[in-house]
Amino acid sequence: MVMGILEYSGQTYFGLDPIFTLLFAFYLIFIPVMLYIKSTRNFASNKRIQQPVIYEFTADKMFSKGERFNSELAMDSLYRIEETRDWFLVYQSKQVANLIPKREMTDADLSDLRRIFRTVPGLKLKLRD
Repeated sequence: MVMGILEYSGQTYFGLDPIFTLLFAFYLIFIPVMLYIKSTRNFASNKRIQQPVIYEFTADKMFSKGERFNSELAMDSLYRIEETRDWFLVYQSKQVANLIPKREMTDADLSDLRRIFRTVPGLKLKLRD
């Protein structure tokens, strides 16, 4: 079936070898499926990331508190902060981010948080205003 989709008039898609085309189609499907399965298993096995987290921001620190942990991180050690429609993504490194939902924040909370983020020198920001 995959070969039928990728072949057109007896020639393979983009003129590639049929085996290469089949392998390419396999990886195109296999990698995203495996990533989803591994992510789901990691989330299910880690109780720390499943618990509710309360975040508090000051001009120089970010505090996070969960049921079984307390964390403190200097704001100037953050890598980047991005804001989407529904979230703040506070990156500690290129690969690790805290996801902070905006659903329970007021407009004043959002403005205060953006103001705090803007005061951190050297921090890469991508905020919605």
